[in-house]
Amino acid sequence: MKAALAMFISIFVLAPVALLAQNVSSTCAKLTLNGPPGIANPGDSIEFYVEAEDPGDLEKVSFEWRVDGRSFNGQGSSRIQIPTTKKDGNSNITAFVKINGKTNRCSAYLSESGGVAALLPNESLEEFVALKPNDLRGRLDSIFTTLMNDPQYEGVLVLYFPETETKRYKLARLKLIYNHILFRRFNKQRLSFYLDIGPYENTVVWRIPKHFDYTDIGIDESKLIKAEEFKAKIKKLF
Repeated sequence: MKAALAMFISIFVLAPVALLAQNVSSTCAKLTLNGPPGIANPGDSIEFYVEAEDPGDLEKVSFEWRVDGRSFNGQGSSRIQIPTTKKDGNSNITAFVKINGKTNRCSAYLSESGGVAALLPNESLEEFVALKPNDLRGRLDSIFTTLMNDPQYEGVLVLYFPETETKRYKLARLKLIYNHILFRRFNKQRLSFYLDIGPYENTVVWRIPKHFDYTDIGIDESKLIKAEEFKAKIKKLF
């Protein structure tokens, strides 16, 4: 009788403890690792994150991340961000995370991959010599249309002038282009100007992917004039 009573008490007391341990340890089983929702472009950051059925479960575990061969932000948290470069084009990036319960032996090891799209090629759209104002505006409209149909690209207008050309004339050409951008309400973040020296006045229009290395087309990025920065940078050039 005493043995039976002792067994009953033991079961009665330990059952909640066992049940509690089971519920706590099941925290890891309720966690999943998610990668980016789509293919990233070279130069963008991609994100991996651990998700829980109950968000409170994320506070009950620790996270130890590993991404082979690269640095990332967010170690120790439930979410990391991995910067990419143009060299990552047409590749996959895999993240690993080890999850441990803070108050129990819950443990899990998860992995997930995210893709990086192939690097888009840069392309010289067109080249034209000195044009009358209305003709130049017509060319700009064509450039705007091309870029609107290719949202992954931005445009760069490289304007060549002979050394003998006056600053006043150069400024007038830039202002004409800038004012037409405003008139057409084209996104100023997607167009830049660059001044260079040539034997005669002409313009080369480049269509380039985001995060492009401008040295690939012989441009000193520090002298690049973004349309959105036109008013601030133009004062330093003239």
